[in-house]
Amino acid sequence: SPTTWGLGSPNFRLTRAYGYAVASAGSEEGSLVTVALDGKTMQRTQPVAELPLPMVPRAIALKGSIVDGSAEHAFVAGADGRLIVVDTSNPVLPRVVEDTQLLADPRRMLVRGRYLYVADGTGGVAILDVERPAKPKAVGFLPTTEARDIELQWPWLVVADGPGGLVVADVSDPEAPRFVSELDLNLESSTPNDAWDVALFFQYSRFQAADEDGFVLDRSPARLMAYVACGLDGLRAVDLTDPSQPQLLAPRALNGTLRGSRRDVRGVAINTQFDIGSAGGGLKSTERDYLVVSLTTGRDDNRRQQVRVINI
Repeated sequence: SPTTWGLGSPNFRLTRAYGYAVASAGSEEGSLVTVALDGKTMQRTQPVAELPLPMVPRAIALKGSIVDGSAEHAFVAGADGRLIVVDTSNPVLPRVVEDTQLLADPRRMLVRGRYLYVADGTGGVAILDVERPAKPKAVGFLPTTEARDIELQWPWLVVADGPGGLVVADVSDPEAPRFVSELDLNLESSTPNDAWDVALFFQYSRFQAADEDGFVLDRSPARLMAYVACGLDGLRAVDLTDPSQPQLLAPRALNGTLRGSRRDVRGVAINTQFDIGSAGGGLKSTERDYLVVSLTTGRDDNRRQQVRVINI
């Protein structure tokens, strides 16, 4: 976890008051939109500011306060390779503080600690030092086939590498990232890989079986999992407990949960929900891990976008 290593946590759900989104407005420009969030009544969530941008935005990443998690800067990458830095310390009056050409083909970005990690498409993975947000500096680079998405479970950076499958790198030294392993997500099949998105999840050891008196007989092993959106190939689950030897797990079983013709999976996310039981234990507390999948299904003349939720 990045929290364990003192790199900050992405989970500030109790203090988030604003969200940020990017939108295109034609073929040459776009905008950064500030959204006021109402956690109790989501229908009251609404945009409160819009900052025009002189490019078509593709990706956004936020650098937050280490105290309360509020976004202090937004990094917006454009299709033309530009990186625009926006001061969001006043959410309703965002302002551009830097506009520079540092990237090649940006797809996704994330901030951890003082570094901005970029899935830079055909440009591989770029790592920028953003300790001074208004002066981002390229410090590291990892060549890949077509980096479309990245996730970080320190010190392992996992890349959804399009035709290159799944790539794992060691970024314990962000200025000298080191290739660790790669995995063909189609195994022996000659079909090219098509990795679009990846979500990482550390699954703690859990009770697996008990005898008739309730004594635990066995526990599942703790493991680091990666779930990969693979376009028309569906979903893939990968055990990354040993990052040097990633293991592909039962793709047929996982894809059996996704019904529909010509399913095209492009996005994955993971959320854990804990439901507190009743006083006295009549209703037991439960913890469930959910995989949220974004996909399109149907014939070419009737494609439908859907979201599926899978209990993993």
